[in-house]
Amino acid sequence: MSTAIKITSNTKLSYPRAELEDDIDDTFVKVLEVTAGSMTSSGWVIELDYLGDQESLEKTLDRLAKFLRSQLVPKDTLIVRVGSDGGANRAVFDE
Repeated sequence: MSTAIKITSNTKLSYPRAELEDDIDDTFVKVLEVTAGSMTSSGWVIELDYLGDQESLEKTLDRLAKFLRSQLVPKDTLIVRVGSDGGANRAVFDE
């Protein structure tokens, strides 16, 4: 069973969201899969499925946060685990 994850920000990206989606797919092959992406009135959302084992989820989320920082996403970007297992929102940038 996969875990749903959202990456979200209320600040627009400085480049096309589709580029970031492609880069995530290329970097996290067989671990994360982009399932959707959309613009909101003030920002953007990328939806992912985590395809790895649950024991490696936290490590993958750490890698994803580091990757997103390297892609110069906005400072308010969050990684959100969706579903019954919950999990706290994870800020990409520690303030």
